[in-house]
Amino acid sequence: REKSQGDARKWILVGYSKGTPDLQEALARYPEVRQVAAAFISVAGASGGSNIADAIPGMVDKYMNQYKLKPTCKGDMAVGFKSLSKLVRGRFLANYPNPFVPTYSIIAASEQNNTSKALLQTWQLLMTYDPLQDGQLTRQDAIVPGSTYLGIAKGDHFAVALPFDKSTDATIKTGMDKTKYPRGALIESLLRFVTADLAKQKR
Repeated sequence: REKSQGDARKWILVGYSKGTPDLQEALARYPEVRQVAAAFISVAGASGGSNIADAIPGMVDKYMNQYKLKPTCKGDMAVGFKSLSKLVRGRFLANYPNPFVPTYSIIAASEQNNTSKALLQTWQLLMTYDPLQDGQLTRQDAIVPGSTYLGIAKGDHFAVALPFDKSTDATIKTGMDKTKYPRGALIESLLRFVTADLAKQKR
């Protein structure tokens, strides 16, 4: 809201992981957000929720404690994780089946050999649902209904967006051992594609 005051340019919103349903909620609840959004890109986003949130509700606390992330995260992480249940997200999508702005989805998918140790347990679990998954989300849950599908980023859920490979913490480097990824090139290519596609639609 602050940044949009006095600037007529519109925003391209980018949501990663839980950022996707958070932005979907914002677009649904606040018309002023829709008015300033040119497009929305979901990157490995939990639009449909996650089987992990239902099967292993305590997983977020494990990540927070094991990798010392709690000091940097505010609020109740467990409550946030519950909002990713399949039931909660299914209700939202039933109420809002169509995107409010042009929307694009790119999923992440990894094999066992390029999945970090921290995600191997959940990766094994999700293999029972869909071989195209990233250790946190299946392909189906990571595609926003009604969006333009952009394809697959070949990496696990953390690798495609979080720079754990640059951490100097030994615990993080041990658990997040497959997170080297060209994230800068990925986000640039997404933005270039979407801006070009939006320009085409205006012609």
